[in-house]
Amino acid sequence: MLDKLPNLNFKNIDGSTMNFNEFKNKNKLIYVEFWATWCSPCIAMLPEIKRLHSECYNELEIINIHSERSVDIKKIKDNIDKYQMNWINGISTIEINNNFNFGACPKGFLFDQEGNLLIYDASPILIKEYIKNIKK
Repeated sequence: MLDKLPNLNFKNIDGSTMNFNEFKNKNKLIYVEFWATWCSPCIAMLPEIKRLHSECYNELEIINIHSERSVDIKKIKDNIDKYQMNWINGISTIEINNNFNFGACPKGFLFDQEGNLLIYDASPILIKEYIKNIKK
């Protein structure tokens, strides 16, 4: 089972290449959420992720990874604009899907600042609760 943020590259929606490890050691938790444009539970969760982003911006880096096999960049960008997904948005690969081994989306993972897995099957509600507890 995945226990650390993998050292893997992904394409950002703007076409640039990023690596999950770029987000380590920046004094922020790292939330990786897999989604797809056709996934109604994924779309339904976006307002909660948006609230999480605005409330926990200083403590949390959000990385949404689009996980569909067929990639329609225009459709993905349209969804990102429509739902105001103003955080990191990337495209998955078979290697990423295999490393995270998540099965179906939506599926979230919360990692600490060093890239250690904290919560498998993380949701915005669980993450808010986690952040609230570590602030105590």
